[in-house]
This record gives sequence, structure tokens and C-alpha cells, in this order.
Amino acid sequence: MKNMQAEPKETLKNLHLYNIQLEPALQTRVKMLPTKVADYQKAYSNNTEFPPLLVAMYLDPKGEPTYKLIDGWHRYQALMNLGGLTQKVKVRVLEVPRDTSIHKLRYLGGRENLKNGLALTPPDRRELFRSYIRSKSNKEGNRYKSYREIAHELSVIPHQTIARWMVKDFNAVARAMGNNPEYKSDMEPSIHSGVKLTTMPDLSSRDRDLFYIDILEVAKGSCKEERESIIEELRNLLETLETIPLNVIPLPFTDPFPDDPF
Repeated sequence: MKNMQAEPKETLKNLHLYNIQLEPALQTRVKMLPTKVADYQKAYSNNTEFPPLLVAMYLDPKGEPTYKLIDGWHRYQALMNLGGLTQKVKVRVLEVPRDTSIHKLRYLGGRENLKNGLALTPPDRRELFRSYIRSKSNKEGNRYKSYREIAHELSVIPHQTIARWMVKDFNAVARAMGNNPEYKSDMEPSIHSGVKLTTMPDLSSRDRDLFYIDILEVAKGSCKEERESIIEELRNLLETLETIPLNVIPLPFTDPFPDDPF
């Protein structure tokens, strides 16, 4: 069956760093490493060739291009630390519609980590999987791709691990797939399972941004009664938030599911 999700058109451009927006929600790695940025700074200083940064580009309501970084955060930071925002750098530009979901952009950026750069950690792989499913890249038309097909596209995650994560993170999808004999064989368990930095990107709002985005996505697809329920729950949350003293540090968002060892 032909893939219903066409790949974005890609071009090469030279852009000033100040033209590239850094949106924390688009950083798919769970954690950035200052040591890796320092290594890249040394390498750039020695004229080492690196792959271009990857940005998503869409036209704003006025028809002006907007560029957002989706892969190459460590490289971007190393370049910025060395030469500032006014320098021009080579970038790969993916042209996407303005209404492209944040999860689709996260997946497009996250899959680049399979090709180059710092190896993905287990939490990074879990985030890549989640972005893949939330962007609906696991479907061709109305058909769900099998766990083996998904594993082939994600390449570094065994299909047995994907099946476990699907049950934990996207149970409704797992149930829909489980009702089809095509997927049941995939559910069988496996037998084997230097340079001092002065700046780093501020990703402190990332989890909060994704939380808001997911609420809005649910609300968009809800009926009147469901939307009223969501609004009421948010009002209750706001009332609770207003009672918390300012000197209390809120608990960070945490992953309720432990990461599977590979």
C-alpha cells in the first residue's frame, strides 16, 4: 500500500542563526549534554565538517517564512557559543504546512538522531516512539502498521519493546491492533531481550508546553459535553494552583512508566 503521508519537500539554505527559532517542545532528547556541546565547539574550531542543521519551515499568515529547529540542538549551541547569532550556517529546510502538529515535527526531528549525532538514550528512544505515534505516523490511511513495520521505521527499537510501550503509553491503539490477527504474532515476548560553556538552551518550559498542546488536541476532537468537562477540570486545576504559595516549588512532570532496558 502506498504511504499516505508524503515526505516534506527538502532544500538547502544558508540562514543566520537569529532566523532560526528554538522552541523547547521541539527538542526530542530528554536531556542535553554540555560536554557534547563543548566537544562540538572544539571540532568546529578545527574546521571539522558537520551535517547541516535541520529546520522546519512554514509560511506565517502574512506569507513570511518561519524557521524552527527540529534537529541539531547541540550543533546549534556550539555554533552560537563560538560565533554568535549573526553568523550564517547551512541548514536543511523541510517545508511543512502551517498546521503541522508539534508531534509530527518532533518525530521528523527525532528520527534524524537515528542517522547521526549523539546516540539515543533509552528515554530518548521512548520519546521518539511517542512522537511517532502521536504524529499518526503508525497509520497508512485507516490501516495500522504492524509492530514489525514500526520497528523497521524506528530501526533502533525492537518490535517486542514497541509492543510493550504501546500497551503502556497508547493502550487504545494497542487494543485496536490486538483485535487484528495481523499484529498478534508481534506481541510474543522476546527470548533476549574541554571548552567551558557560558550558555545552553532553556528547555524548562518543554514539558509544560507539551502538556498544553495535548490538552488542546483532545479538546479539538471532543463533543460539547466532553469539552465542558475539560473546561471544568481546568478551572478546578486553576483554583488549586492559585492556592499554592509562591515559595513552593512545583513537582516536575514525571514519566509514570519506567524505561525498558534494551
